[in-house]
Amino acid sequence: MGNHPSVKVNYFFPGTDADTLLSALQNAVTEADGFSSVPNSGESYIFDALYTTPAGWIDRVTFQIENQQDGCVAKGYSSSTSICCGWCGPVRLLGCCLVCYSDHGQNQKHLEDIITKLGLDFQRQFISKSGFSKYS
Repeated sequence: MGNHPSVKVNYFFPGTDADTLLSALQNAVTEADGFSSVPNSGESYIFDALYTTPAGWIDRVTFQIENQQDGCVAKGYSSSTSICCGWCGPVRLLGCCLVCYSDHGQNQKHLEDIITKLGLDFQRQFISKSGFSKYS
C-alpha cells in the first residue's frame, strides 16, 4: 500500500477452526467504527474493521482467516488509509503533500488489542512493516 504506515503479523490459533475464530472476532471488535466479514473461498474468511484515530484519520484492520491441519491462521494487516473525516478536507490535502506521517504505533495496537480480546491461545509471527510504522 505505498508508503502508508502498515503492519503485517500472522497469528496461529492451535486447536481453533476458522468459524470459531471469526465468531470470536465479531464479538471482540466493539470499539471499531464498523466491521464486516465475508467468506473468501471454501473455509476461509476475510474480516475488516475500520477505526477513526483521535485526529480523525481512518485506519483499516484486515484478517484473512484460513483453516490449517491443527488450527487456523489469521493473517493480520493494519494500515493507515490516509483518509480522514470531512472536517479536515483542504488541510489534509496540503498536509499529505508536505509531511510524511507516522502511525505512532496505532497499527500494531489495533491488531494486538483485537487479538488479546479473543481469549484464545495464539502464536505471533511478525511479517513486515512499511512506511513510518512503529512495531515493538
